Amino acid sequence: PVETDGGAIGVGGMLLGVGFGIVIGFGLYHVRFRKQRLRLECSGGLKRSASKPIYVLYAGPRCPYSIKLIVFLAEAGLLEVTQIVHPTQQDLDKISAKMGKKAGVPTLKFNDDSYMNESDHIIDYLAKTHGKNRLKMEVLTMFLSGMYRDYMDMHSKMYDIASKIGTHGKLTSGCAWFKALDKDGDGNVSLEELLDGLNVTRLLAEARRGAIHEDSKWVHAVEQTDELIRDNPNFVEGYRLRLILATISDNYTMLFDAADNILRLKPGDHQSLLLKAVYCKSLGKTAEFEETMKLMEASSATISNATKSLMEQVDGIWEHPIKTSIESGIKEKLSILALGSPADDDGTPRPRLLGTLKKTLEVAKTYPEAEIFVTGGAVSSSMPEAIAMRNWLVKHGISKNRIIMEMKARDTVGNYVEILPMLRERNIKKVVLVTVLYHLQRSSVLAEAVFDEGEGDEIEVIRIGGESDFVGEKLTQRLKVERAASYRDLARALRLYEQRDFKRRCSRFTTAVKKIIHL
Repeated sequence: PVETDGGAIGVGGMLLGVGFGIVIGFGLYHVRFRKQRLRLECSGGLKRSASKPIYVLYAGPRCPYSIKLIVFLAEAGLLEVTQIVHPTQQDLDKISAKMGKKAGVPTLKFNDDSYMNESDHIIDYLAKTHGKNRLKMEVLTMFLSGMYRDYMDMHSKMYDIASKIGTHGKLTSGCAWFKALDKDGDGNVSLEELLDGLNVTRLLAEARRGAIHEDSKWVHAVEQTDELIRDNPNFVEGYRLRLILATISDNYTMLFDAADNILRLKPGDHQSLLLKAVYCKSLGKTAEFEETMKLMEASSATISNATKSLMEQVDGIWEHPIKTSIESGIKEKLSILALGSPADDDGTPRPRLLGTLKKTLEVAKTYPEAEIFVTGGAVSSSMPEAIAMRNWLVKHGISKNRIIMEMKARDTVGNYVEILPMLRERNIKKVVLVTVLYHLQRSSVLAEAVFDEGEGDEIEVIRIGGESDFVGEKLTQRLKVERAASYRDLARALRLYEQRDFKRRCSRFTTAVKKIIHL
């Protein structure tokens, strides 16, 4: 049995957002929906026909048309003869070439190499082929008249609703999208507002072009900013939003383009110059870095000096020797912070995580009174990293009561932000940071930046590197990548890519940078 949150249902390996409150019996399948807590039971396991599946269904886990089709397959008893696949964009491109038109999800492969799309056409074909009457299917009818109808109504209305935002009649979709995300009405979209609006972004993009498939959660947001800039080529805040998107999606071409356009519209803009300098330094663009620093010096000597100090501080931490063992005899109260990385679906630590865990265990035994923070959600597998770490440590003799899991954050900086209040509450002055060796310096830069922020005493970070899954030349090359990324990530940790925060920090920027690292 499997339990999930958020109304997800596993049918044929797919995650389906079906949450109506009924009990359905599909032969071997028994699905219970209750308040978005769901349980799927398969008696005797999932039985497949011994022969090759008759059909291959290319479906999207967030596509309502795909869900409608799978509900039909389940009620018609056709799941056993259907292989369900979540396609990559490359898969869809190959299918498009064979069909002679653009393919999306759902698409059905039948008769070995024939393809059909559009859910209603597929249902009609399958119903006719297998003698099924879709009009008499109670579950399908309930789904179509319930949440499917509600979802499609919301989807169709989203574009109209967005186009009416404002007081001067209809706006273009780019403008409407920007205004819809700008909840506080301050004229710019912050990272938090962007993240909150990702689903609206996806729905608006789908309403405009009808596509469902996505390779990245940022794809639709980037498309919407493209639309915004096409509508308003001189809209500075539109380019600032592209600057945010570029930093979090590592789209360096977009970042430099956004920075250059801001500087075109606002020559000498401090934020754009600083971020451009940071990323030039990070990517080894020496000539561009020096040119940008000259422009920054002419615009603001204070910001220029602070930026140079930032670079020097990052360099300093990389020149500091890495420790792979913890000294005994530290008298001050301390906590252990172990950074997560992916585990297998069954919770087995992968090599990188295993190196971190072994070193965490060593530190935990040296300081048996120290609480242990473990971090990470489910990233590249279905097993949350923090849960896998806790289970491994408990299995190796660490009391469960010592372990605190942090699974809310989306990244390392977020881990530190979530954990910092807990450290303050416990009056912790020292933290032993444990992560894999090649990630240690970069994660230390971020820890120092976050832990030195806000109220309270400074927190000293003791850095301990776990055994690396990279060795030799591979390790050397990875360390080069990590060092370059440190400049970029420090700018992220200081939240310098958001205009609102950048303005707030400018008056104390020099002081903030000097506090970042305490070796």
